Amino acid sequence: MNLLKLRILPLMLVLLGIMAACTSQTPETTETAAPEWFSARQATEGYVNVAAAETDGYAAITDCIANPALGAMGIHYANEALLADPALDVTQPEVLMYHPLSDGRLELVGVEYLIPGPAWSEADPPTILGRELEYREELDLYALHLWAWRNNPNGLYADWNPNLDCAGADAAEG
Repeated sequence: MNLLKLRILPLMLVLLGIMAACTSQTPETTETAAPEWFSARQATEGYVNVAAAETDGYAAITDCIANPALGAMGIHYANEALLADPALDVTQPEVLMYHPLSDGRLELVGVEYLIPGPAWSEADPPTILGRELEYREELDLYALHLWAWRNNPNGLYADWNPNLDCAGADAAEG
């Protein structure tokens, strides 16, 4: 019996370690929307290559957006057809966010859900993933970032990612 326990004990420890690793999550990912936000990542997996995004109607609408004190958002690629439709769908983000790398490639880091202000007539802000989109008066639109492809220490839905910068933007444009 002791021999059996000695053989099973290491297996149990390994299993407990695996279970702990699978359940350890940041506060943001334990929210009820966590499984739903992951579907955004799965739906945009084909856009890791920016050429595929362009083929599907996404086009760059900004240069790399950065703030030295806050980090960066990256280059925003929007889909005009999705922007024209005020309905929100987790699996069809209006905007894809790319981080320019020093070798000229673009790395998909997140998505953004947008509704132009004039397209929203309800009293309450639009919501997706259990969160309200934030109204951006200067742009007259509602927006919510989702860092589905790159960790953001400020949170899954934060505007700025301090882990990013736009240092590779010149190489990406070249």
